[in-house]
Amino acid sequence: VAGRVTPEEIVAAVEAACLPSPAPKPAASRRRVRHVPEVYKAADTVTMDTAKPLFSIGIKIPDVPSEPSALVRLERLASVLSEMLFSRSGDFYNDLFESGIVSPGMAYGSSLGRPALGETEGYGYFYLSGECQDPRAVYEAFLAYVERLRETGLDPAAFARARRALYADYLYGFDSTEGIASALLGSAMDGLELFDLPEIDGSLTLAELWDVFDRVFQPSQYTLSSVLPTE
Repeated sequence: VAGRVTPEEIVAAVEAACLPSPAPKPAASRRRVRHVPEVYKAADTVTMDTAKPLFSIGIKIPDVPSEPSALVRLERLASVLSEMLFSRSGDFYNDLFESGIVSPGMAYGSSLGRPALGETEGYGYFYLSGECQDPRAVYEAFLAYVERLRETGLDPAAFARARRALYADYLYGFDSTEGIASALLGSAMDGLELFDLPEIDGSLTLAELWDVFDRVFQPSQYTLSSVLPTE
């Protein structure tokens, strides 16, 4: 019919009238970033109004890949390894708790991400944090624990339990529509299908975990952050 305006014409008119023309994008940065495995600072302490001292131990993960499938695999390996080492049902936490060094509820985990603009490597780290009597005592216990593991190796039974815990956490996400939507979004961002993660987790090996442990848990890659109460 002559004179009829189509939806497409309306959208085009609104965009032309209301949206400025995008400025040309600058060329991608070519910064030469030198990635080193060592942490920037081995320890840092601040004083604040807190009832008890707080600690946070970070363990830097070097050589984080930018390729999506390799990054996802390393992320799942890190999740299993952090559960094996620092679970609240594990020896490390229970020894600290029973000795009164840490308060209940020590947090732990890992975080990995893609490279920033102009960089070729991503970032990654393990962490554990909480309330304690003495941050340095927690750190010394952590160092001794890692050295024991170097002598005894990683426990295959703990590996199996950690993988089951990871699978249970995956299934828990399907208890809500929000969880499913989040899982779909995460899969799309990672270039995966929704049900790829259990297959990846099932293919992880203890040898791969030991390789991650051996190259990541090095003293030059640790940092201790402490928050002490104001006197």
